[in-house]
Amino acid sequence: MDGLPEDSQVFKLTGPVLCQVDLEEAKDNVNSRLNKFDTSINRAEKDIKRVNDAINKKKEKMVQYQQFFQQVQLEQMRRQQEQQQKLVQRAQQRQAKKGGPPKPKPNQPQQQ
Repeated sequence: MDGLPEDSQVFKLTGPVLCQVDLEEAKDNVNSRLNKFDTSINRAEKDIKRVNDAINKKKEKMVQYQQFFQQVQLEQMRRQQEQQQKLVQRAQQRQAKKGGPPKPKPNQPQQQ
């Protein structure tokens, strides 16, 4: 609208009727609407940024939880391995006290 000559006729559509409007008034109306659009766009961009920041924080928290649970899992596996090794060692110690590996049992005849 800035390129229009000062003596231009400007009309506004109001319902089914075209009404003539002063050029300065039309420019003010257009600028006002553009400012409202800019304000709405800025607000939407801020909302998007806020939501993205919240998403990123939650992602970071999830990574922390995953790392924690992986550490717990590894610790549990290590403890289980230690327990299994202790059981094997105890069994080996018992065998050593008994005098070596277990002797096979002789086959017994089946009773009929």
